[in-house]
Amino acid sequence: MISYTQLSNTELLEKAKYQSQLTFEAQYRLKEEILKRDISLASGQMDFLTETLDVSFEKIKNYKYLSSIGLKLNETGNNDFVIRRSFGGLIMDFLAIVFGMLIVVGSVFMVVSTYLKSGTPEGISAFDLGMAGLFFVLVIVGIQLFFRGLNRLIDHLGFRFEKRGEEFVFRQRKHIRLTKDIFRREDIEINSSANSIELSANGQSIIKVQNPNIKQRFTLKAILERLKENES
Repeated sequence: MISYTQLSNTELLEKAKYQSQLTFEAQYRLKEEILKRDISLASGQMDFLTETLDVSFEKIKNYKYLSSIGLKLNETGNNDFVIRRSFGGLIMDFLAIVFGMLIVVGSVFMVVSTYLKSGTPEGISAFDLGMAGLFFVLVIVGIQLFFRGLNRLIDHLGFRFEKRGEEFVFRQRKHIRLTKDIFRREDIEINSSANSIELSANGQSIIKVQNPNIKQRFTLKAILERLKENES
């Protein structure tokens, strides 16, 4: 996580001069620290920083960054909505499967070719052994990529989280079988750590993001606020 707590006031002012080159998180932390210390910026700098952040926060409010985790939110009227797998998420799963297969097939071919070379008069050189070891590692990488893509694809077939009035319906696959659970507003919460953030209900994971960026964290929190907004 980006932090400016160790910088002096002068260093913070210097950072503010080049704020347009900073990432969203860096800009957010910079503004947070400036306000905390009550530092006065040059004319227009705070306005520019605030306006830049507001653009991203508007996208967060409209759940635009759900696409970065392969999901999309569609409004269904009367303040109801449904979250499901996005087309881009499905494409990424398919690409992971295809690339995983290609890596495995190509690497196995190269390993076998190196082995068969041992029967030739030239034999196997140290370079050939090194390359065979590299391709063996690539086989493992390809297998992992293939199964991760396949597991994500299967897990999200039929994935659907829907708000229908006071009812929250969650459909997902558990061991291939499509299941349906209904939750109450008070069941839903967010569990957050340094390495992950998870929207869950009654201990059951609905949306989990590993190594999330700050936009993804804010997006899940925005969804939770939307779910809880009518809670008395």
